[in-house]
Amino acid sequence: MKGVSLSIETIVILILAVIVLASLLIFVSPVFNEGQSRTSNELKRTRLCDAYVQDDPKCDGTGARDVDAQIVQDLEETCRNLGKCESLNRDDCARDCCIICPAPLRGG
Repeated sequence: MKGVSLSIETIVILILAVIVLASLLIFVSPVFNEGQSRTSNELKRTRLCDAYVQDDPKCDGTGARDVDAQIVQDLEETCRNLGKCESLNRDDCARDCCIICPAPLRGG
């Protein structure tokens, strides 16, 4: 009887170990990291918008030629990752996505 109880205890310990390992894998899965990635992209968007507005303060495109092309490219990529930009034009995407820029007047 003593030999049987030892194997049952071993099986219970193995089951508990598997449950603990499965729980740990859930926390490092891509689904868990999705929120962290979105937060990182939002912070990156804010930083890039700040740099964009320094060269084009009114966000009307008058200073757009002074804006570093790399900033516009990075901003477009970040905004598309966030699903914030549907414009095909890179400069329009950057202006539409920047939370610092005023919304353009539409219609009339």
